[in-house]
Amino acid sequence: MKKTLILFVFALIFSCNRNENYTGIWILDESTITSFIDTPIRLIYTQDSLEIERYDFNPTLKYALHPNRQILIIENDTINTSIIDDTLKVNNRLKYYRDNGTMSNQMGLNFSKIEINLPKINDEKLINYPKIRPSTSIRYGKRYDNRNLSLQLNDKYVDINSLKEFVIDRKEESEGYNNRQKHFLYIDKSSKMKALEKIFLTMASVNEYNVLFVNDSKLQTRDSLAFSFKESLFGTRISHLENWNYFNTITSFDDTIPIVKDYQDYQFYGKINHYPNIISLVRNRFYFNGKEINKVELPLLLNKDIENNNNIFSFYDLESDYYHFLELQIAIRSTYNSVRQKKALKRYNSILNNLTKEQLDSIKSETPIKHIWSYSIPHFKSIIKDNYGFYGMQFKPLDYIFPKTQLN
Repeated sequence: MKKTLILFVFALIFSCNRNENYTGIWILDESTITSFIDTPIRLIYTQDSLEIERYDFNPTLKYALHPNRQILIIENDTINTSIIDDTLKVNNRLKYYRDNGTMSNQMGLNFSKIEINLPKINDEKLINYPKIRPSTSIRYGKRYDNRNLSLQLNDKYVDINSLKEFVIDRKEESEGYNNRQKHFLYIDKSSKMKALEKIFLTMASVNEYNVLFVNDSKLQTRDSLAFSFKESLFGTRISHLENWNYFNTITSFDDTIPIVKDYQDYQFYGKINHYPNIISLVRNRFYFNGKEINKVELPLLLNKDIENNNNIFSFYDLESDYYHFLELQIAIRSTYNSVRQKKALKRYNSILNNLTKEQLDSIKSETPIKHIWSYSIPHFKSIIKDNYGFYGMQFKPLDYIFPKTQLN
Protein backbone atom coordinates (compact mmCIF):
# COMPACT_ATOMS: atom_id res chain seq x y z
CA MET A 1 0.00 0.00 0.00
CA LYS A 2 2.80 2.39 0.97
CA LYS A 3 4.72 1.54 -2.22
CA THR A 4 1.62 2.17 -4.35
CA LEU A 5 1.09 5.55 -2.69
CA ILE A 6 4.71 6.57 -3.34
CA LEU A 7 4.38 5.61 -7.02
CA PHE A 8 1.12 7.58 -7.32
CA VAL A 9 2.69 10.73 -5.81
CA PHE A 10 5.72 10.34 -8.08
CA ALA A 11 3.49 9.99 -11.15
CA LEU A 12 1.46 13.03 -10.12
CA ILE A 13 4.60 15.16 -9.66
CA PHE A 14 6.00 13.94 -12.99
CA SER A 15 2.71 14.73 -14.73
CA CYS A 16 2.55 18.22 -13.24
CA ASN A 17 6.15 18.97 -14.22
CA ARG A 18 5.52 17.67 -17.71
CA ASN A 19 2.43 19.85 -18.08
CA GLU A 20 4.27 22.87 -16.68
CA ASN A 21 6.88 22.45 -19.42
CA TYR A 22 4.26 23.31 -22.03
CA THR A 23 3.31 26.71 -20.57
CA GLY A 24 4.67 29.60 -22.61
CA ILE A 25 5.07 30.76 -26.22
CA TRP A 26 6.30 28.44 -28.97
CA ILE A 27 7.57 29.71 -32.34
CA LEU A 28 7.37 27.64 -35.54
CA ASP A 29 10.55 26.20 -37.07
CA GLU A 30 10.36 27.46 -40.67
CA SER A 31 12.30 24.49 -42.03
CA THR A 32 9.38 22.15 -41.22
CA ILE A 33 6.72 23.96 -43.29
CA THR A 34 5.89 24.83 -46.88
CA SER A 35 3.89 28.00 -46.26
CA PHE A 36 3.30 30.53 -43.49
CA ILE A 37 -0.28 30.95 -44.70
CA ASP A 38 -1.15 27.28 -44.10
CA THR A 39 0.53 26.71 -40.77
CA PRO A 40 0.09 28.20 -37.27
CA ILE A 41 3.12 30.39 -36.66
CA ARG A 42 2.89 30.60 -32.87
CA LEU A 43 1.37 28.46 -30.09
CA ILE A 44 0.60 30.07 -26.74
CA TYR A 45 0.02 27.64 -23.86
CA THR A 46 -1.56 28.98 -20.67
CA GLN A 47 -2.60 26.98 -17.60
CA ASP A 48 -5.97 26.01 -19.11
CA SER A 49 -6.01 26.87 -22.83
CA LEU A 50 -4.09 26.92 -26.08
CA GLU A 51 -4.14 29.94 -28.40
CA ILE A 52 -3.14 29.30 -32.02
CA GLU A 53 -1.89 32.24 -34.03
CA ARG A 54 -1.63 32.86 -37.75
CA TYR A 55 1.17 34.78 -39.40
CA ASP A 56 -0.95 37.25 -41.35
CA PHE A 57 -3.65 38.20 -38.78
CA ASN A 58 -5.17 37.06 -35.53
CA PRO A 59 -8.41 35.10 -35.91
CA THR A 60 -8.50 34.43 -32.16
CA LEU A 61 -8.50 30.62 -32.22
CA LYS A 62 -8.60 29.29 -28.69
CA TYR A 63 -8.91 25.69 -27.52
CA ALA A 64 -9.40 24.10 -24.12
CA LEU A 65 -6.51 21.90 -23.08
CA HIS A 66 -6.70 18.15 -22.63
CA PRO A 67 -5.72 17.07 -19.07
CA ASN A 68 -2.74 15.42 -20.70
CA ARG A 69 -1.09 18.25 -22.58
CA GLN A 70 0.68 15.82 -24.86
CA ILE A 71 -2.68 15.48 -26.63
CA LEU A 72 -4.41 18.22 -28.63
CA ILE A 73 -8.04 17.88 -29.71
CA ILE A 74 -8.53 19.98 -32.87
CA GLU A 75 -11.87 19.79 -34.70
CA ASN A 76 -12.51 16.37 -33.06
CA ASP A 77 -9.16 15.01 -34.26
CA THR A 78 -6.36 13.97 -31.91
CA ILE A 79 -2.88 15.41 -32.36
CA ASN A 80 0.10 14.11 -30.40
CA THR A 81 2.83 16.38 -29.10
CA SER A 82 6.09 15.89 -27.28
CA ILE A 83 8.81 18.08 -25.76
CA ILE A 84 12.53 17.45 -25.92
CA ASP A 85 14.52 20.18 -24.18
CA ASP A 86 13.10 23.43 -25.66
CA THR A 87 11.62 21.87 -28.81
CA LEU A 88 7.93 21.03 -29.16
CA LYS A 89 7.07 18.43 -31.81
CA VAL A 90 3.56 18.16 -33.26
CA ASN A 91 2.63 14.75 -34.74
CA ASN A 92 6.36 14.17 -35.03
CA ARG A 93 6.28 16.52 -38.03
CA LEU A 94 6.16 20.21 -37.13
CA LYS A 95 8.69 21.73 -34.77
CA TYR A 96 8.19 24.71 -32.48
CA TYR A 97 10.91 26.33 -30.37
CA ARG A 98 10.28 27.89 -26.97
CA ASP A 99 10.36 31.68 -27.28
CA ASN A 100 13.21 33.01 -25.15
CA GLY A 101 12.04 36.61 -25.54
CA THR A 102 13.99 37.45 -28.68
CA MET A 103 12.80 34.88 -31.22
CA SER A 104 9.59 36.75 -32.07
CA ASN A 105 11.58 39.89 -32.83
CA GLN A 106 14.14 37.99 -34.90
CA MET A 107 11.38 36.39 -37.01
CA GLY A 108 9.49 39.66 -37.41
CA LEU A 109 6.40 38.38 -35.60
CA ASN A 110 5.82 41.42 -33.44
CA PHE A 111 4.58 43.65 -36.24
CA SER A 112 1.32 45.57 -35.91
CA LYS A 113 -1.39 43.00 -36.45
CA ILE A 114 -5.13 43.32 -36.67
CA GLU A 115 -8.01 41.38 -35.22
CA ILE A 116 -10.53 40.12 -37.77
CA ASN A 117 -13.82 38.57 -36.71
CA LEU A 118 -14.87 36.71 -39.85
CA PRO A 119 -18.60 36.40 -40.69
CA LYS A 120 -18.77 32.58 -40.26
CA ILE A 121 -22.10 32.29 -42.09
CA ASN A 122 -23.39 28.73 -42.29
CA ASP A 123 -25.05 27.53 -45.47
CA GLU A 124 -25.03 23.84 -46.31
CA LYS A 125 -25.95 24.50 -49.95
CA LEU A 126 -22.66 26.22 -50.73
CA ILE A 127 -20.13 24.12 -52.64
CA ASN A 128 -16.73 23.82 -51.00
CA TYR A 129 -13.82 25.20 -52.97
CA PRO A 130 -10.74 23.08 -53.57
CA LYS A 131 -7.47 24.27 -52.04
CA ILE A 132 -6.69 27.64 -53.65
CA ARG A 133 -3.48 29.58 -53.25
CA PRO A 134 -4.06 33.33 -52.99
CA SER A 135 -2.13 35.75 -55.18
CA THR A 136 -2.67 38.44 -52.56
CA SER A 137 -4.22 38.63 -49.11
CA ILE A 138 -6.02 41.87 -48.28
CA ARG A 139 -6.95 42.31 -44.63
CA TYR A 140 -9.33 44.81 -43.07
CA GLY A 141 -9.95 44.67 -39.33
CA LYS A 142 -9.44 46.26 -35.92
CA ARG A 143 -6.05 47.63 -34.94
CA TYR A 144 -4.75 46.53 -31.57
CA ASP A 145 -3.46 49.97 -30.59
CA ASN A 146 -6.66 52.00 -31.01
CA ARG A 147 -9.34 49.44 -32.02
CA ASN A 148 -10.13 51.41 -35.19
CA LEU A 149 -10.86 49.51 -38.40
CA SER A 150 -7.89 49.65 -40.74
CA LEU A 151 -6.49 48.18 -43.94
CA GLN A 152 -3.40 46.03 -43.47
CA LEU A 153 -1.02 45.02 -46.27
CA ASN A 154 1.94 42.84 -45.36
CA ASP A 155 3.02 44.08 -41.92
CA LYS A 156 1.79 47.69 -42.05
CA TYR A 157 -1.38 49.66 -41.47
CA VAL A 158 -2.09 51.59 -44.68
CA ASP A 159 -4.77 53.78 -46.26
CA ILE A 160 -6.68 52.95 -49.42
CA ASN A 161 -4.13 54.77 -51.61
CA SER A 162 -1.55 52.06 -50.88
CA LEU A 163 -3.82 49.26 -52.12
CA LYS A 164 -3.54 50.23 -55.78
CA GLU A 165 0.26 50.04 -55.81
CA PHE A 166 0.18 46.81 -53.77
CA VAL A 167 -2.10 45.02 -56.25
CA ILE A 168 -0.14 46.29 -59.26
CA ASP A 169 3.16 45.09 -57.73
CA ARG A 170 1.73 41.61 -57.09
CA LYS A 171 0.38 41.50 -60.62
CA GLU A 172 3.81 42.31 -62.08
CA GLU A 173 5.50 39.71 -59.86
CA SER A 174 3.12 36.97 -61.04
CA GLU A 175 3.15 37.91 -64.73
CA GLY A 176 4.00 34.93 -66.90
CA TYR A 177 2.86 32.14 -64.63
CA ASN A 178 -0.40 33.34 -63.13
CA ASN A 179 -2.22 36.00 -65.11
CA ARG A 180 -5.46 35.40 -63.22
CA GLN A 181 -4.96 36.93 -59.82
CA LYS A 182 -6.88 35.50 -56.87
CA HIS A 183 -7.37 38.06 -54.14
CA PHE A 184 -8.34 36.74 -50.69
CA LEU A 185 -10.29 39.33 -48.69
CA TYR A 186 -10.19 38.85 -44.92
CA ILE A 187 -12.72 41.41 -43.67
CA ASP A 188 -14.09 42.01 -40.20
CA LYS A 189 -17.83 41.42 -40.14
CA SER A 190 -18.54 44.82 -38.53
CA SER A 191 -16.91 46.78 -41.38
CA LYS A 192 -19.10 49.33 -43.12
CA MET A 193 -19.69 49.01 -46.86
CA LYS A 194 -18.51 52.58 -47.39
CA ALA A 195 -14.95 51.43 -46.63
CA LEU A 196 -15.27 48.24 -48.68
CA GLU A 197 -16.66 50.16 -51.64
CA LYS A 198 -13.26 51.84 -51.89
CA ILE A 199 -11.52 48.46 -51.93
CA PHE A 200 -13.81 47.09 -54.66
CA LEU A 201 -13.48 50.16 -56.90
CA THR A 202 -9.73 50.41 -56.39
CA MET A 203 -9.28 46.84 -57.57
CA ALA A 204 -11.57 47.42 -60.55
CA SER A 205 -9.55 50.54 -61.42
CA VAL A 206 -6.47 48.38 -62.09
CA ASN A 207 -8.41 45.64 -63.90
CA GLU A 208 -8.33 43.14 -61.03
CA TYR A 209 -11.73 41.54 -60.58
CA ASN A 210 -11.42 38.04 -59.09
CA VAL A 211 -12.01 38.08 -55.33
CA LEU A 212 -12.65 35.41 -52.74
CA PHE A 213 -14.31 36.54 -49.54
CA VAL A 214 -13.03 34.48 -46.61
CA ASN A 215 -16.14 33.54 -44.67
CA ASP A 216 -14.36 31.44 -42.05
CA SER A 217 -10.91 30.11 -41.15
CA LYS A 218 -10.57 26.88 -39.21
CA LEU A 219 -7.85 24.46 -38.30
CA GLN A 220 -7.83 21.11 -40.02
CA THR A 221 -5.61 18.12 -39.29
CA ARG A 222 -3.45 16.59 -41.99
CA ASP A 223 -1.12 13.63 -41.66
CA SER A 224 1.57 15.27 -43.76
CA LEU A 225 1.54 18.62 -41.96
CA ALA A 226 0.07 17.88 -38.52
CA PHE A 227 -2.42 20.75 -38.81
CA SER A 228 -3.06 23.76 -41.00
CA PHE A 229 -5.63 26.46 -41.70
CA LYS A 230 -8.59 25.79 -43.97
CA GLU A 231 -10.50 28.67 -45.48
CA SER A 232 -14.23 28.77 -46.18
CA LEU A 233 -14.43 30.88 -49.34
CA PHE A 234 -17.03 32.70 -51.38
CA GLY A 235 -15.67 33.36 -54.85
CA THR A 236 -17.08 36.04 -57.12
CA ARG A 237 -16.13 38.77 -59.55
CA ILE A 238 -16.22 42.55 -59.21
CA SER A 239 -17.98 44.37 -62.05
CA HIS A 240 -16.06 46.77 -64.27
CA LEU A 241 -15.77 50.36 -63.16
CA GLU A 242 -18.35 52.40 -65.07
CA ASN A 243 -18.23 55.91 -63.66
CA TRP A 244 -14.82 57.44 -63.03
CA ASN A 245 -16.38 60.62 -61.69
CA TYR A 246 -18.03 58.61 -58.91
CA PHE A 247 -14.75 56.78 -58.32
CA ASN A 248 -12.93 60.08 -57.87
CA THR A 249 -15.48 61.30 -55.33
CA ILE A 250 -14.65 58.52 -52.87
CA THR A 251 -10.89 58.19 -53.53
CA SER A 252 -8.03 60.63 -53.89
CA PHE A 253 -6.17 59.07 -56.81
CA ASP A 254 -4.83 61.44 -59.45
CA ASP A 255 -2.91 59.47 -62.06
CA THR A 256 -3.29 57.83 -65.45
CA ILE A 257 -6.53 55.92 -65.76
CA PRO A 258 -5.91 52.32 -66.92
CA ILE A 259 -7.76 50.94 -69.92
CA VAL A 260 -11.01 49.24 -68.96
CA LYS A 261 -12.42 46.38 -71.04
CA ASP A 262 -15.48 47.08 -73.11
CA TYR A 263 -18.73 46.37 -71.27
CA GLN A 264 -19.77 43.85 -73.93
CA ASP A 265 -17.23 41.45 -72.42
CA TYR A 266 -19.41 41.16 -69.33
CA GLN A 267 -20.82 37.71 -68.73
CA PHE A 268 -24.26 39.12 -67.92
CA TYR A 269 -24.84 40.70 -71.33
CA GLY A 270 -25.41 37.41 -73.12
CA LYS A 271 -29.15 37.88 -72.73
CA ILE A 272 -30.81 41.13 -71.71
CA ASN A 273 -33.91 40.98 -69.58
CA HIS A 274 -35.58 44.38 -69.34
CA TYR A 275 -37.00 45.62 -66.03
CA PRO A 276 -35.08 43.14 -63.86
CA ASN A 277 -36.09 42.44 -60.29
CA ILE A 278 -33.88 44.26 -57.79
CA ILE A 279 -32.62 43.06 -54.41
CA SER A 280 -31.18 45.75 -52.16
CA LEU A 281 -29.45 45.85 -48.79
CA VAL A 282 -30.30 49.01 -46.87
CA ARG A 283 -29.25 49.53 -43.25
CA ASN A 284 -28.81 45.77 -42.86
CA ARG A 285 -32.32 44.99 -44.10
CA PHE A 286 -33.20 43.13 -47.32
CA TYR A 287 -35.59 44.54 -49.93
CA PHE A 288 -37.09 43.11 -53.11
CA ASN A 289 -38.26 45.78 -55.55
CA GLY A 290 -38.40 48.28 -52.72
CA LYS A 291 -40.38 46.10 -50.29
CA GLU A 292 -38.74 44.67 -47.18
CA ILE A 293 -38.39 40.87 -47.12
CA ASN A 294 -36.90 38.15 -44.97
CA LYS A 295 -33.87 36.27 -46.26
CA VAL A 296 -35.80 32.98 -46.35
CA GLU A 297 -38.14 34.48 -48.97
CA LEU A 298 -35.36 34.93 -51.53
CA PRO A 299 -35.44 31.43 -53.13
CA LEU A 300 -39.13 31.70 -54.02
CA LEU A 301 -38.64 35.23 -55.39
CA LEU A 302 -35.53 34.37 -57.46
CA ASN A 303 -36.18 30.84 -58.74
CA LYS A 304 -38.01 31.93 -61.88
CA ASP A 305 -35.30 34.44 -62.85
CA ILE A 306 -32.57 31.85 -62.34
CA GLU A 307 -34.38 29.16 -64.34
CA ASN A 308 -34.92 31.67 -67.18
CA ASN A 309 -31.26 32.77 -67.07
CA ASN A 310 -32.25 36.35 -66.32
CA ASN A 311 -29.77 38.86 -64.93
CA ILE A 312 -30.12 39.38 -61.19
CA PHE A 313 -29.03 42.66 -59.61
CA SER A 314 -28.36 43.26 -55.93
CA PHE A 315 -27.29 46.67 -54.61
CA TYR A 316 -26.06 47.79 -51.21
CA ASP A 317 -26.06 51.09 -49.34
CA LEU A 318 -22.90 52.39 -47.69
CA GLU A 319 -24.23 52.22 -44.11
CA SER A 320 -24.80 48.45 -44.02
CA ASP A 321 -22.12 46.18 -42.59
CA TYR A 322 -20.08 43.48 -44.26
CA TYR A 323 -21.78 40.62 -42.39
CA HIS A 324 -25.20 41.38 -43.89
CA PHE A 325 -23.64 42.10 -47.28
CA LEU A 326 -22.00 38.66 -47.41
CA GLU A 327 -25.11 37.04 -45.97
CA LEU A 328 -27.07 38.37 -48.95
CA GLN A 329 -24.45 37.23 -51.47
CA ILE A 330 -24.37 33.72 -49.99
CA ALA A 331 -28.18 33.52 -49.91
CA ILE A 332 -28.37 34.38 -53.63
CA ARG A 333 -25.58 31.95 -54.54
CA SER A 334 -27.26 29.29 -52.44
CA THR A 335 -30.45 29.76 -54.47
CA TYR A 336 -28.47 29.26 -57.69
CA ASN A 337 -26.98 26.08 -56.26
CA SER A 338 -30.40 24.79 -55.26
CA VAL A 339 -31.62 25.15 -58.86
CA ARG A 340 -28.46 23.45 -60.12
CA GLN A 341 -28.84 20.68 -57.55
CA LYS A 342 -32.35 19.86 -58.75
CA LYS A 343 -31.14 19.65 -62.34
CA ALA A 344 -28.22 17.41 -61.35
CA LEU A 345 -30.53 15.00 -59.51
CA LYS A 346 -33.00 14.93 -62.38
CA ARG A 347 -30.44 14.47 -65.14
CA TYR A 348 -27.67 12.45 -63.47
CA ASN A 349 -29.36 11.14 -60.30
CA SER A 350 -26.48 12.64 -58.33
CA ILE A 351 -25.69 15.67 -56.19
CA LEU A 352 -23.42 18.41 -57.55
CA ASN A 353 -20.40 17.45 -55.45
CA ASN A 354 -20.41 13.93 -56.94
CA LEU A 355 -20.64 14.94 -60.62
CA THR A 356 -17.79 14.51 -63.05
CA LYS A 357 -16.19 17.67 -64.39
CA GLU A 358 -18.04 17.29 -67.71
CA GLN A 359 -21.38 16.77 -65.97
CA LEU A 360 -20.83 19.75 -63.65
CA ASP A 361 -19.79 21.96 -66.56
CA SER A 362 -22.97 21.09 -68.43
CA ILE A 363 -25.10 22.08 -65.41
CA LYS A 364 -23.18 25.35 -64.99
CA SER A 365 -23.51 26.13 -68.68
CA GLU A 366 -27.25 25.55 -68.59
CA THR A 367 -27.67 27.63 -65.42
CA PRO A 368 -24.91 30.27 -65.38
CA ILE A 369 -24.57 32.64 -62.45
CA LYS A 370 -25.70 36.00 -63.80
CA HIS A 371 -25.68 37.95 -60.57
CA ILE A 372 -24.36 41.52 -60.58
CA TRP A 373 -23.55 42.49 -56.99
CA SER A 374 -20.72 45.03 -56.83
CA TYR A 375 -22.58 48.29 -57.43
CA SER A 376 -23.56 50.32 -54.41
CA ILE A 377 -26.85 52.21 -54.64
CA PRO A 378 -25.12 55.62 -55.03
CA HIS A 379 -22.75 54.18 -57.66
CA PHE A 380 -25.63 52.74 -59.65
CA LYS A 381 -27.62 55.98 -59.38
CA SER A 382 -24.61 57.85 -60.78
CA ILE A 383 -24.63 55.61 -63.87
CA ILE A 384 -28.27 55.07 -64.75
CA LYS A 385 -29.66 57.43 -67.39
CA ASP A 386 -32.71 59.66 -67.23
CA ASN A 387 -34.73 57.00 -69.03
CA TYR A 388 -33.56 54.37 -66.52
CA GLY A 389 -31.35 52.68 -69.10
CA PHE A 390 -28.19 50.80 -68.18
CA TYR A 391 -26.15 49.77 -71.23
CA GLY A 392 -29.20 48.69 -73.20
CA MET A 393 -31.08 47.27 -70.23
CA GLN A 394 -34.16 49.07 -69.02
CA PHE A 395 -34.92 49.46 -65.30
CA LYS A 396 -38.10 50.46 -63.59
CA PRO A 397 -38.13 53.90 -61.87
CA LEU A 398 -35.97 54.22 -58.77
CA ASP A 399 -38.97 54.78 -56.51
CA TYR A 400 -40.13 51.28 -57.49
CA ILE A 401 -36.86 49.37 -57.11
CA PHE A 402 -35.42 51.05 -53.98
CA PRO A 403 -36.77 51.90 -50.51
CA LYS A 404 -37.83 55.53 -50.10
CA THR A 405 -34.79 56.23 -47.88
CA GLN A 406 -32.51 55.76 -50.94
CA LEU A 407 -34.27 58.08 -53.38
CA ASN A 408 -32.50 61.35 -52.53
